[in-house]
Amino acid sequence: MSLEQINVIDFVSIGKKTGVVNLTLVDPMDWNDEGRHLVLLQDKINTYLQFIENGQIEQSYPDAIGRKRSINIVAQHEPTSEGFKFLRLVQNSIEEAGYGFKFELRPDLAVSDSD
Repeated sequence: MSLEQINVIDFVSIGKKTGVVNLTLVDPMDWNDEGRHLVLLQDKINTYLQFIENGQIEQSYPDAIGRKRSINIVAQHEPTSEGFKFLRLVQNSIEEAGYGFKFELRPDLAVSDSD
């Protein structure tokens, strides 16, 4: 999977304890080209929001009906200071829309941009 595949939902799962539908975005890109990274990340997050808001999630995953949703980002590289600012804005927007948000830094992430 790749951040460049902006029209792809990387993972969908339901939390065993919480029952929350987790839509997980995998971000294996480094931040050397910060501007490009921010644009790709924003585009992919928008894809996730559209997937939820247009009802496609229920069509693709009937078990999601009636459950809370959370957009989770799992990143291999630590964001720049601008990246962290962007993620805080994203978190506020997503939570204001009524969804959960989680960011997790996983340097051991075994995914490459070419997957």
